[in-house]
Amino acid sequence: AAVLTPTALSRVAVTFTDGRERARAFGVYGAVASSGAAVGLLLGGVLTEYAGWRWCLFVNVVVAVGALVAGRAVLLHDRGYPEATIDAASGVLVTGGLAAVVAGCAQAADHGWTSLQVLVPLVAGLAAVAGFLLRQARIPQPVLPLWVLADRSRAGAYVAVAVSVVGSFGMFLMLTYHFQVVLGFSPVRAGLAFLPLSLAVSASAYGLGSRLLPRVAPRTLIAPGLLLAAAGLGVLTTLSPTSGYLTTILPAEVLLGIGMGLVFTPAISVATRGVEPRYAGVAAATATTAMQVGSSVGTAILNSVAVAATTAYAATHAGGTAALVHGYTVATTYAAAALALTAVLTLVTVRKEN
Repeated sequence: AAVLTPTALSRVAVTFTDGRERARAFGVYGAVASSGAAVGLLLGGVLTEYAGWRWCLFVNVVVAVGALVAGRAVLLHDRGYPEATIDAASGVLVTGGLAAVVAGCAQAADHGWTSLQVLVPLVAGLAAVAGFLLRQARIPQPVLPLWVLADRSRAGAYVAVAVSVVGSFGMFLMLTYHFQVVLGFSPVRAGLAFLPLSLAVSASAYGLGSRLLPRVAPRTLIAPGLLLAAAGLGVLTTLSPTSGYLTTILPAEVLLGIGMGLVFTPAISVATRGVEPRYAGVAAATATTAMQVGSSVGTAILNSVAVAATTAYAATHAGGTAALVHGYTVATTYAAAALALTAVLTLVTVRKEN
């Protein structure tokens, strides 16, 4: 996936250069990705309930083989850039550094942010990432040319993508627990309960984002999209053990889904535009990395916040599902605030021009 996703994004960015076609292509990409998430959740629920969770891993082999055959049949052969080189030291620094940061954040829920289990990998990871950036400024063929990050609009788009997935993955994490632990849903029913979210993202990315992007500036879509997603999470802050799916969770999923769809298409377009074809993969890979780091680190932080809030609530109130739901709502509040602040940041960093 780490190799495939930026390759696919760069292929879209290089192939479609006309503004209208480019917007439609990124809209289709976002819609397909969201549809895949919907099918994956539903299929995963069916496999978990009737065949066992291991089949959720086995089925990916079948999907990968099918994608390989289809890809070789329809994709054009590209020689690439034979003169380009890969700096192994840079790869080790950035991969090891990001892995250490994620590992440190993931330990926070169990050991606390001031524990050695968190601080040691976190500090080591940040040092490795800093070393990676310094190395990129010195070597002749950097893995990540720093001018990619120096562009204000592109950097703002990367931040928007990273924070937006914090909201979506945070909702997935919290609602998965809520559906199965609090509401007692089966895996299949939980997968079905997430379906409106994925459908809303698909409809918004293709039906709204791709159609509006050729007509308006990207930030005109990204900022409202982030605010809509924040509003969806805001609805979830009212969650209680007795909240109904139709009255609370469904509206939150729809708002978050529409907002995510409005963010994805223009943000990815901004992140990959104005880049020479040979560097399109770098720009796309940076966007993908922003998504993965945002989802991993953001989810770890939200989980830590939820655990701390649940523990504090249980110490002064009755435990059980009420404490769990309180933890969910506190974490969701932080996620909503992050999305709202990122909307303001987008208006400041992403330039007005279309």
